[in-house]
Amino acid sequence: MWTQVSDFGIVPCVFASLAFKGDGVALFGGASGAASDPAAKILGSTWTWNGRNWTLRQDFGPSPRFAHAMCYDSKRGTLVLFGGFISLQPEATVADTWEHSEGP
Repeated sequence: MWTQVSDFGIVPCVFASLAFKGDGVALFGGASGAASDPAAKILGSTWTWNGRNWTLRQDFGPSPRFAHAMCYDSKRGTLVLFGGFISLQPEATVADTWEHSEGP
């Protein structure tokens, strides 16, 4: 049975990446609408979910993007993000790799 636990916090988006990170999940990027929507924006925010609340992280890192890949490396305690689109234009792809660690 589905139970709604939150309806606020994160900006509605499509093509973001979500990764389980041991104590919750992390979400990065996405687009605020379809490519055909002139008001659509590409997002570069990092959000975490702890099972009750979304929290916006104040991290500096990858450029805003969507349709990228992200996973959690549990051995190193690190989120790994790869590639994506940095514009709503199809040729605007990137192949960079980023890591995010919350540890010392």
